[in-house]
Amino acid sequence: RARVPAPSLERRVRAAERGLELARTLGVTSIQDDASYDDRLEPGRVYGDLLARGRLTARVTLWQRLGRDLGEVRSERAALPKERGASRLSYGLLKGYLDGSLGSRTALLDAPYCDAREAGTGIPLIDADVLRDQVREAHEGGFQVGLHAIGDRATALALDAFADLARTGSPEVARAARHRVEHVQVVRGEDIARFAVLGAVASVQPIHLANDMKIARERLGERTKTSYPWRSLLDSGAALAFGTDYPVEPLDPLPGIFCAVSRRDPRAPLEAYHPEQRLTREEALSAYTAGSAFAAHGELFLGRLVPGFLADVCVLSRDLFAISHEEIPEVRCDLTILDGEVVFERSPRS
Repeated sequence: RARVPAPSLERRVRAAERGLELARTLGVTSIQDDASYDDRLEPGRVYGDLLARGRLTARVTLWQRLGRDLGEVRSERAALPKERGASRLSYGLLKGYLDGSLGSRTALLDAPYCDAREAGTGIPLIDADVLRDQVREAHEGGFQVGLHAIGDRATALALDAFADLARTGSPEVARAARHRVEHVQVVRGEDIARFAVLGAVASVQPIHLANDMKIARERLGERTKTSYPWRSLLDSGAALAFGTDYPVEPLDPLPGIFCAVSRRDPRAPLEAYHPEQRLTREEALSAYTAGSAFAAHGELFLGRLVPGFLADVCVLSRDLFAISHEEIPEVRCDLTILDGEVVFERSPRS
């Protein structure tokens, strides 16, 4: 069968430049790019080309597939351009997928969907024993692991795989790896405390609440009480890291901040979804900055405005602590600085 030819390197570079342009206009200075979707795209070459030409205007960390040959991943990592000073291009975690999504009723749940019993409990994407073996292999190979888990059963399986590392090896080494659960949308009450115990990072995209709050009530019933449990996770001592999940969701972090502090949809901000799980503005901003830096093992040089840290800075058009919740999505980025260099400045007329 004929295959659609891969785009040229030049075209891929242009596409990456457009993404980087969007990022810097929104004040985003660090990106994690899942390179596992299509190896033909050769993201290392794309970003490496931009880096060589001085046009990589964000710190980019590449992901690869969990279960892939670790020797190949090490070779790809070694082939990245060598840099002086703080890295703008690096390899990060290995990502595995445990289930699908709530919207398609493929998120893996403990009990059947309330609005469609015929959907059962969702669709598992990997056998539990295979998952455990792949996570252990990656961990012992020195790689951080991130596991896509949206349903409560999937989240439990992810935590079980991390618990197995602590049980069969060194709990301290397992915690230090900062393995991550991606999304953490539906969680059993008894599993919330396990994040802190295992040192697992809750990697969350608050903007998902805006699209899911209506269908979550239909699909989950009483289980909504422990869905999107940001306050409970933070209070339990879990490491909370916020992101945007672009291009599934918009790259702009500000609508996500609105969701985190209001538990409402910024496009139709009416009824709040379990408002007891709201965060303060300080907590939401910290999760987007210091929390994400911690998740990426960069908390000693990124994520805070303190002497000695890298000058990756976003200047907003308004003070987030001096406006109402409803005004947060209207705030714009006026200035973006990467490593002390201005990479975006909004025109006074724009």
